[in-house]
Amino acid sequence: MKAKNLTPTVISYTTMIKGYVAVGQVDVGLRLFEEMKCFGIKPNATTYSTILPGLCDAGKTNEAKTILKEMLERYVAPKDNSIFFKLLNSQCKSGDLNAAADLLKAMIRLSIPTEAGHYGVLIENFC
Repeated sequence: MKAKNLTPTVISYTTMIKGYVAVGQVDVGLRLFEEMKCFGIKPNATTYSTILPGLCDAGKTNEAKTILKEMLERYVAPKDNSIFFKLLNSQCKSGDLNAAADLLKAMIRLSIPTEAGHYGVLIENFC
């Protein structure tokens, strides 16, 4: 796009990130995510909802936590709260139960609807 003198937007970046994540090239998607921010393009709820599950699926829990923190600090909440189920699951699988509990607390603090499954992940892993 830059070569053809087209200005990328949050939509074009999110679309490219989604494509790379879908084919398992999460690292490329993550590079695009960082690049868009360098160009002053702010990720939106859809961008976060695209990159975070891909990072979780790839076992990149630390990167997911960093991006999640950024998302919560910007008060950006995805429309579909199933992303939080994946994040909770990923953090529990990596053994970071405190981070998972903190995530659930953040969901409540930000009025993000919680479901039985969110609590179930924590209960199952804490027991």
